[in-house]
Amino acid sequence: MENIIECIVVWIYRHETLTTGILALIAAFATVCVVRCQIQQTERLHKVELKRRHSAARAVLPLVLSQICGYATASITYAMALRDTKFPGPVPIVSNDAINVLRDVIETADEEIAASFRSLLSQLQVQAAMLRDLAPFQGKLVEFDFEESVLDVILDSTRLYVHVSNFFDYSRFENDSVPLDSSDHQVENRLNFLGLNKDAEPVLWQRFQNDV
Repeated sequence: MENIIECIVVWIYRHETLTTGILALIAAFATVCVVRCQIQQTERLHKVELKRRHSAARAVLPLVLSQICGYATASITYAMALRDTKFPGPVPIVSNDAINVLRDVIETADEEIAASFRSLLSQLQVQAAMLRDLAPFQGKLVEFDFEESVLDVILDSTRLYVHVSNFFDYSRFENDSVPLDSSDHQVENRLNFLGLNKDAEPVLWQRFQNDV
């Protein structure tokens, strides 16, 4: 046994440079393994944190969707009141808290779900801009037709309502698939539900059919 140890020591002494290189290589490999483990641990913790944040945002999402549906309905009421030469009061808005929840969902969801919510948020932004462009009095609208603008707001608000409604199953953890966009059939049903049927609003329906 002593002879074996002595031979090893002698070999190491005679091959000191090689031995140093081997030890350095082993140390470098160990360092790489440690760093890789740390990176993987950080990634796991990041995924856990994203999942936790997404679950929290998703838990309050039904309240946010209900608020946006109410906003869409209020937008229709606002536009129709303006058309009837009534002053409807302040322009309906969506709270910043609701927008922040949508942003959190987009930041923490997988790409398909995030893309679906980005589409919803984009639609909301366009609809809100159209609503703000409606003036309390027809005389203030000089660049575009007042009646057409009112009809566009009604249609866009109806589409927004239907689109938002399609997210409820996902928000309630009943379905993990990508929420669907609104269909023309759903928009028609919503218009009829609001009493804005073909007989009551023929011009509105003509504009809707032209957009289809």
